[in-house]
Amino acid sequence: MNQFIAAWEFALKNFQYLFLLALPVMVSEMLVAYLIMPLEGMDPVDVSEYMSGNVTSIMIASLIAIVLSVSFTGGLMIAYQSIMMQKNSNPINALFAGFQKFFPLFGATILSSLLIGLGLILLILPAFYFMGRLYLFPAYIMFKNKGVMDSLRSSWEATDEHGATLFFLTLIFFILTIVPGTLISGVIFQDNSFAGIIGAGLIEYIIILPWMYIYFSLYKSINS
Repeated sequence: MNQFIAAWEFALKNFQYLFLLALPVMVSEMLVAYLIMPLEGMDPVDVSEYMSGNVTSIMIASLIAIVLSVSFTGGLMIAYQSIMMQKNSNPINALFAGFQKFFPLFGATILSSLLIGLGLILLILPAFYFMGRLYLFPAYIMFKNKGVMDSLRSSWEATDEHGATLFFLTLIFFILTIVPGTLISGVIFQDNSFAGIIGAGLIEYIIILPWMYIYFSLYKSINS
């Protein structure tokens, strides 16, 4: 519980900086959602016609969203570090630092997602355990310059004594993301789907800011 409270206090205290870091990612993902939203309810002929005229825009927007999203995971680690060390930095520099490690971050993201997906198949709850054990990988990539497999292996080994705590914290943050996001997109804005997407996206990234700080603070305590 202390880690949970400390993470929220840190995120709220530095919300402006961290939100500006997340903003390009949110905008890019909302653009992709806006471009594919008209596909809902279309018949196959209309889908084919729509895609023929918009496939390039959708692919470019999706590629930008993927690059920014992956870079964001590393950029958050740099941002947390800069704030703790009271360095003069800005969100763009932090995001660019993540972009410079894009390929190892992307590879580790893919592999960890596959393991988490396996956990979902295994009665769902193991997914949160795998997530808690593996999500230190951005810190090892950004601060230790480890590769894909080494960063995941280091995360797994470092969290051996903290598995149960990370499982419950990860589950709590996931619920805090899903429940409000579902209510906003499915109930409050049920007649305006794009407004619902914006609302759910804001909730998601507001929750991510303290959530990822949990992993960063654990990394720092283990490697101090």
